[in-house]
Amino acid sequence: MQQAASRIESVIVGDLPDQSATIDDIPAHYQCTDIPSTIDDMWICNQMDDSLPDFVEGTGGYDSVRFGEGNLLPYIGFISLNPSVANHPSAVLLHEMFHSVGFGTVWIFMGLIDSSTPPCSYSGSAATAEFQSISGCSTAEIPMPETDSCQHWGESCLQEELMTPMLVDAADGSTPFQLSRITIASLQDMGYQVDYGAADPYTSANMGSSCTCNSRRFRRDDHFSPIPAMSDELQRKAVAYGRQVLTKKRQQRQRRLKNHFRHKPQHDSDGSKYVGDQFIFLMVREGNVRYSMIVTNS
Repeated sequence: MQQAASRIESVIVGDLPDQSATIDDIPAHYQCTDIPSTIDDMWICNQMDDSLPDFVEGTGGYDSVRFGEGNLLPYIGFISLNPSVANHPSAVLLHEMFHSVGFGTVWIFMGLIDSSTPPCSYSGSAATAEFQSISGCSTAEIPMPETDSCQHWGESCLQEELMTPMLVDAADGSTPFQLSRITIASLQDMGYQVDYGAADPYTSANMGSSCTCNSRRFRRDDHFSPIPAMSDELQRKAVAYGRQVLTKKRQQRQRRLKNHFRHKPQHDSDGSKYVGDQFIFLMVREGNVRYSMIVTNS
């Protein structure tokens, strides 16, 4: 986990406005209690959660965001891991941590995504420019999943890029991935100051051939086997579990505010907003494939 945090810190190098916090700001499901009175950039609670069902390897997201002056960046987040998993791959930890800092989840609120007609369309200029540079397609948009999911890059095109919705184990049991300049640029589109030097050497050779315009390249996808879609049964169980968690978080939040004789409005007076009962990311597994999915409260 510390390695994942260090990797994020090597990517996000700029400072964010400090945010005040108290013990009341910690959601009831957090095991962490050491929240600072002033949060510098972001505070993420990392915890083992033995209440996670067997098919969920981990969950992630954030509960509070800065609100005002166009800033919707998170400052209180969480990653919960299933202790029954002997060794959580670094790819899983880093993937969930990127969601905890807002990747995919704040895009629609910042106007970076058009979700009116599937597949979604990403309009952030920095990430789009990086995709066009790597792919050689000077006018192309970043491919997104062929669904109404707008929180990841398209799997068939970006393949082993960290922030596609699937992470696949290799034959040796490892979970290969690359953190590309495209993903780092998306954080810049969100308002973070970033260091592109933290990217892995991700090139057009790592993409599906249908997504590139470079004529001379190694056709990596000639041996890239199609990844099976999540089964309907797993999706049903994951959605039911996610909504159960969100309902519980909403009820816990309401009880906490009532017990402290407080009723925070939707937009808090200190320039923050609670969003923890609106969505949650799940990393679920079926066979040798891990699927990252978002569950909302509706």
